[in-house]
Amino acid sequence: MALPKIDLPLFELKLVSVPNAIKFRPFLVKEEKLLLMALQSSNETEVTNAIKQVVNNCLVDELDIDKLPIFDLEYFFLNIRARSLGEKIETYYVCRNVVGKKQNEEGEEEDVQCMHMMPIEVNLLEIKPAVDDLPTKIYFTKNIGIQLKFPTLKTFKTIDNMLMSEGSKEL
Repeated sequence: MALPKIDLPLFELKLVSVPNAIKFRPFLVKEEKLLLMALQSSNETEVTNAIKQVVNNCLVDELDIDKLPIFDLEYFFLNIRARSLGEKIETYYVCRNVVGKKQNEEGEEEDVQCMHMMPIEVNLLEIKPAVDDLPTKIYFTKNIGIQLKFPTLKTFKTIDNMLMSEGSKEL
């Protein structure tokens, strides 16, 4: 007798760069553990790889994560997190309004900020990407222009590697 298969709920999400809605499932404990381990390592590459792996694991449809624009990847991961751990998160907003002036040790006036912490609740499913009106073509003349594409995770890695190699040349 075979073990019973546990069915997971499936959700649909419409991404800006993909014509059809994609299906995904919530992440499981093993994927949450993967994210926590990457976060504890404090290594940016490990965190990025963990996020990519979790998104790939939770994706039901065929989609190349490496070709997704970064804003779609972040929006997708945010929705996976919302469906897995809960739609609402509680966080704090720190008020930085200037409430007065004071003199510092040198006798100069400086602003005094409120610094009051206010608890707020954010519904992650209400967050939507706002990239519909961004131009992808920029014309220099009537006939000459350039076609832009949105940056992907690979683009950011390439730029980061270029900056790292330029920084090492200066040393």
